[in-house]
Amino acid sequence: MRAAVLSLLLLVTFPSGAQTPGPTPGNAKILSKPSSYLFSSATVWGRLKVQVWAEQGKFKVEAVGDHPISGWNLLDEGTQKVLSRGALQPTSTLRFEVSQVFQGPYRLTAFLLDGKEEVPVSLKLSVEGAQDPSRSGPVEAFKTDMDRPFNSMVRSLYEKASDQYARGNLKGAEKSLVKAEEMDPEQPQVRAFLGRIRDELGGPATLPRAEAGTGIEERPLKKKPPFPPKRRAPKATPTPEPVESSLDRAAKADRAYNLGLESYRQEDLSAAKKFWEETLRIDPTHPQAKRNLERLKKEHPDLP
Repeated sequence: MRAAVLSLLLLVTFPSGAQTPGPTPGNAKILSKPSSYLFSSATVWGRLKVQVWAEQGKFKVEAVGDHPISGWNLLDEGTQKVLSRGALQPTSTLRFEVSQVFQGPYRLTAFLLDGKEEVPVSLKLSVEGAQDPSRSGPVEAFKTDMDRPFNSMVRSLYEKASDQYARGNLKGAEKSLVKAEEMDPEQPQVRAFLGRIRDELGGPATLPRAEAGTGIEERPLKKKPPFPPKRRAPKATPTPEPVESSLDRAAKADRAYNLGLESYRQEDLSAAKKFWEETLRIDPTHPQAKRNLERLKKEHPDLP
């Protein structure tokens, strides 16, 4: 009888087929869902969109350019250590993986093929610098129209504003669009995008004052008075095609020069260089643009 009771107790305590208890939900290691971060860069040399998936102990990077990608370099800006680099057959999409936690800041440089020229496009990757997913920038891409003034410069500023808007930097986007509007006051996409941002901000833009001690000639050039209208030719004489006056050209050159100053103050050295080069294209004798461009090239010889 005693043996039968003991057998029954053993059967209840250790049922048939029972295994060694494994980890319970309380002590098991739960894998978190991968986090995703979006980044983008838009310059006159090329555009790059990057998505990062941060997983446990590693992160994956996918980059898409508007030109084929032929190589990449990922630098940890804190340790100055290269985490990943390589070259590949030109492709529209670049993918690679890094075996460490995604923290940053990192500097990703992708090399885009523009014809036969390899152009580096760089952007910063960090959790804090990721784009706000609730913003997608302007609805439509910039429409190129070479008949409009400063078309390439306006496009660069428009795309820069789109990137700033996507990151939630409305003030920065507004400043970029104000520059673009100064170059082409009647550009419809710029005006529409600027109106959209000002609606969200609820007020007009105010540009910061220049900081002293930069070494660059900071004084903006005053706008020259408008050229007096020409008298109409006699009816018997055919009206000639309108010719751009020297004062009109000077005003355009000064406008590009002042935009270069503003870009320099914002530490956008590539844009400053482009504006001053545009100034000299309009007026090759422009003294301030010559001096500032020479100094900029001397201080930053690797500037594209």
